[in-house]
Amino acid sequence: MSAQKWHNGLRFQIVVLLTIALLPLGAVAIYQTNRVEDQAEQSAELALLALTARAARTEELMLERASGVTRFFATVAPDFIVHPNRCAEELTSFVTEYPVYSFIGIFPISGISDCSSAAAPVDLSGWDDFQTSLQTQERAIIVGNQPLLGDTPVFVVSEPYYTKGVFSGFVSLAVPRERLPEPTDSIESLGLVDLLTFNAQGDILTARSGLEAARAELPKDRALQLLNTTKGVAFSGPNAREEQRTYTVTPIQGTPVTVMGIWRTDETVADKLDAFIKPAVFPILMWFASMAVAMLSIYTLVLRPITRMRRNMDAFSKDRSIDKEKSQGAMPYELQALTDNFDSLTDAIMREEARLEDTLREKNVLIKEVHHRVKNNLQLIASIMNMHIRTAKHRETKSVLSRVQERVLSLATIHRDLYQSHDGGRVNAGNLVKEIVAKSVEMGISGEIEADVQTDIDPVMLYPDQAVPLSLLVAEALTNVMKYLGTNGSLKPQVITTLKQDGTRCTLTVMNSIGAHEDQESTGLGAQLINAFAIQLGGTPKVEQTDTHYTFTLEFHVEEFEPEVRDF
Repeated sequence: MSAQKWHNGLRFQIVVLLTIALLPLGAVAIYQTNRVEDQAEQSAELALLALTARAARTEELMLERASGVTRFFATVAPDFIVHPNRCAEELTSFVTEYPVYSFIGIFPISGISDCSSAAAPVDLSGWDDFQTSLQTQERAIIVGNQPLLGDTPVFVVSEPYYTKGVFSGFVSLAVPRERLPEPTDSIESLGLVDLLTFNAQGDILTARSGLEAARAELPKDRALQLLNTTKGVAFSGPNAREEQRTYTVTPIQGTPVTVMGIWRTDETVADKLDAFIKPAVFPILMWFASMAVAMLSIYTLVLRPITRMRRNMDAFSKDRSIDKEKSQGAMPYELQALTDNFDSLTDAIMREEARLEDTLREKNVLIKEVHHRVKNNLQLIASIMNMHIRTAKHRETKSVLSRVQERVLSLATIHRDLYQSHDGGRVNAGNLVKEIVAKSVEMGISGEIEADVQTDIDPVMLYPDQAVPLSLLVAEALTNVMKYLGTNGSLKPQVITTLKQDGTRCTLTVMNSIGAHEDQESTGLGAQLINAFAIQLGGTPKVEQTDTHYTFTLEFHVEEFEPEVRDF
């Protein structure tokens, strides 16, 4: 069985396909979750903007009143400025009556005012902000850093005035910062850190916690002048101390002033991770639930029946056994039909195999009977030839009949081994060679001669197509050995027979000593038979002869059984 790859499994492929199928639903769920969170965040921002506007109501009223005062005096400034003494008295009386303001004055284009609440003339001609206001000729609220405007920190509300439609200067009103209200406890409990106002130039006008504390709470990566907008916005970011804050910015209508609320944001790394993971929780839970239901269904309806069927297939292929246990639970009718078909198939295979085994057994019995009868017939022929040998009067006739009888007996030996073989019609050629050597030496050497017979024979299994010519070749070779066997000096006659197998290659070697022997007439038939048998074995004989020894060698390959090709 080939190695099974995990990614080819049914479970893995079902999980992948279901994941792909659920991917759009998960994307929609994440989108909807993010949308809801965005809406919730927008609602929270709107709520913070509303709280900021509510918290800055005091500053807004104060700035609106200050703007209203400057606009009023801007309408009467042309009349006031021509009567400096009366103007100073009126403005001084106004500041005294309204102590929320520390200074008010009417400044012509020259920047020197004799009409103010101050006891002496005030010169703003060298004040950069005043020169900038002259260039813009627009309403402005700026930070007052002139000692002439008072000893306490102030911001100045300036309103341009006109004489007969011609720009003539500004009415400036100074508001001390120290008189601003403190934030209420209800707003602080919601997380308000500071509330400040700033002008279009990005200068802080008011800060409830003080200017130094306010500067530390400003956004690190945004300038105030860039936040002067006409509508409310909210954003989050670090302050100058790298602390996370939420900032709400809303303009004060009718003035160039913007209010900024700074809110505490208790957002940690865990909060950020939670905000990232939360939208994916529902899709992940949906995926797990879908996978659980799908895998339970697949296991119950498909995997368990298929696993049981595969187990039965493996058992049947291994030892022809089948688990007859009834499957538990309902099985789909498609798989039930497949299981029934497999059971029918296994029954048919087992019946067919039983029939084939019976047929093979009968065939083997018939083949053995044929080999047995052939062996008996060959032995009968050998016995008849033996009778002729006994009655023959000429030595040459006896020799010829004896050689023929040996060949017949060799064939009979092969058929006897085939009759006794239990190895698929093959015979042990090594045993045949041993028997032929023993019989040839026994018949070819008289009892008076003592010979040195050596054998080294492997148990080579051959089909009859090679066993028959091999045994006949060995018989002919040993017949020649017996004919020319001799001694050399004081040595014994020596006969060495080997049959070695190396894989599919076999080597037959027959060697004998030569010496003084009786000359015998040769017909050359033995050599012809040896060459013919060697050709049948698919090998080429090799002969080496020295003064003392004669060696016959044959190499051939063990062939597999090839059935005869029928021509019909």
